[in-house]
Amino acid sequence: MRRVALTGAGGLVGTALRATRPADLDLRGQTGADAPEAGLRIADVTDAAAMAELLEGAEVLLHVAGPPSVAASFVDPAGCAAAHVVGTATLLRAAVAAGVRRVVYLSSAEVYGRGGQSVRETQNLAPRSPYGAAKLGAEALCQAAHRAAQLEVVILRPFSVYGDRLRRNSVLGDIFSQLAAGQSRIALRDPGPVRDHVHAEDLARAIWTAAQGPDAGDEAELFNIGSGQGVSVGTLAEIAGAALGRRVEVVASAAPDRPGAADIAELVADITAARRHLGWTPEIALEQGLRRAFDRFCKGCDGGAR
Repeated sequence: MRRVALTGAGGLVGTALRATRPADLDLRGQTGADAPEAGLRIADVTDAAAMAELLEGAEVLLHVAGPPSVAASFVDPAGCAAAHVVGTATLLRAAVAAGVRRVVYLSSAEVYGRGGQSVRETQNLAPRSPYGAAKLGAEALCQAAHRAAQLEVVILRPFSVYGDRLRRNSVLGDIFSQLAAGQSRIALRDPGPVRDHVHAEDLARAIWTAAQGPDAGDEAELFNIGSGQGVSVGTLAEIAGAALGRRVEVVASAAPDRPGAADIAELVADITAARRHLGWTPEIALEQGLRRAFDRFCKGCDGGAR
């Protein structure tokens, strides 16, 4: 039985990975102290000894750990950089020492900055947040490890990920909180930005496929993971309401959570490469995924409000 090590096992993507785990794998997972769960070891990815223990005997490392909030990265850029850059460097060193064959690193579409419509993997990279910059730094470390240590490396750049463990302080979490409270007027910081939404289970399928793929060439393999469809934040709120049988009105609020120059108007993936080389395509329609995510979200609401 092949052994796979997973970081960030208690988060949105890690939970989806564990739920879709192939039966022939021995999966061992790490999570942070903020997401304790039975069967998972609590450790910081910057802890070299803990990561060496996690990776002992592993053939594959799925590295999905790290704080996911763009807005929070402006509040604590050093902490964001430590988790994503130092943590990734720590894991790569441990992976080489443990004889790990393949690393799948979960980066982010935030590395593109103001990417626009149909963003390809070859587009110029110009992150506009500490989060995007930290992800780009971690990507560079992965590329260096591939070249110097001959690790097989696959880098995935997911766009806007949502699913059954949605963060309450995310944009969609804010929308769900207002819907759960019975509000018909949904107040959003900015309803205009267009994003590409992919369900965590679809992303998990892409990660598992990348974990089993053939060896890369001189450069690490790199794929966008999204739906290929752009939806504005305001329309997302309307779709979420409609999925629950409600009609909502979206209004703008004056509550900025980042510098104005960091705003990205549109970020939508071209997923041709993932389709062609991974044989991957998203399967969960946005309306279906939103309904499922809202049901799970409301299990944590007072009284199970709907």
